[in-house]
Amino acid sequence: VKPEYPARAKRLGLTGTVELLLSIDEKGNLTQVEVTGPAGHGFDEEAVRAVRRSSFHPTVREGVPVASTATLSVRFEVE
Repeated sequence: VKPEYPARAKRLGLTGTVELLLSIDEKGNLTQVEVTGPAGHGFDEEAVRAVRRSSFHPTVREGVPVASTATLSVRFEVE
């Protein structure tokens, strides 16, 4: 899911990148999201909100779905 640009940040022409650490279970469910590189200005909250509404596939190791972690960078740029 694409995050919404925070209105105030957009008005001010601010950009930023939020770094996230995701934990995904063996069924592809997001079990935890942690902001590891905050950008402030409302970007962090919007990135987390979008990731929580997204869907994922589990990692498959030797044909078996397993729990895993992944890093995700969410970049906000004024269009």
